[in-house]
Amino acid sequence: MGTSQGRGFFDTDQPAGTRQISIKTEWGHGNSINVIAGKPNFVGCSVTPGVLMAHILPNQVDEATGEAEIQDCKLAE
Repeated sequence: MGTSQGRGFFDTDQPAGTRQISIKTEWGHGNSINVIAGKPNFVGCSVTPGVLMAHILPNQVDEATGEAEIQDCKLAE
């Protein structure tokens, strides 16, 4: 869908239902999210230390958190 970058975001339309999301650094990390039709759905990333590089973990966040955090971000290319 896109490339994750610090203080960036990307947008995609997905049908309602459970979707798998993943992010890959030295290891692949994933999670499932529940896409709700007609509502914005947000995924945030947390960073944890790794052996060679950080691990980025994707997690679904609530709408209020997503709306607040996206204000300081720009659309990724």
